[in-house]
Amino acid sequence: IIFDIINKPPQTKLLQFAKSHGATIIHGYEMLLYGAAEQFLLFTGKPAPVKIMEDAILRNLINKYA
Repeated sequence: IIFDIINKPPQTKLLQFAKSHGATIIHGYEMLLYGAAEQFLLFTGKPAPVKIMEDAILRNLINKYA
């Protein structure tokens, strides 16, 4: 399992290499997402809309690196 904490670009050389060798990869944006979700919960007392947040992050990354 390879977890790259870099957000941009979403597909780093490390992740590409690891994936090509059969590793399970975890993108850096996931740390950003779940950290933000925890902050949302701490500040509001309500569960974060994780799917909406993830869609927003991915839209930004796809538009910037497409």
